[in-house]
Amino acid sequence: MVILDLKMPRASGFEVLEWINRNPDFRVIPAIVWSSSADRRDVKHAFCLGAHAYLCKPTSYEEFAEITRHLLDFWTYCEKPGVLPMEPNCAEIKESHPFSGARFG
Repeated sequence: MVILDLKMPRASGFEVLEWINRNPDFRVIPAIVWSSSADRRDVKHAFCLGAHAYLCKPTSYEEFAEITRHLLDFWTYCEKPGVLPMEPNCAEIKESHPFSGARFG
């Protein structure tokens, strides 16, 4: 899991999300934006760039600790992709998956 702020010193959270999105094998890593911005445009932009969740920073340490605990519990129980060297990469899965290219809606 990667937790990003939108305002970081070397690259913005948006820039990191763009980089993750350009690298298919990293797209499987859950990317969570945790920002002080509640601006709906920031939220939408983050999701459009591949964020898996967007949280506004809490105002108290107790809230911070509770949210962090819930995040860790949630991702602990989620199924995760393997990391064995013989497993296909994301591009290979996309090419061979039966739903590749399928249009829904």
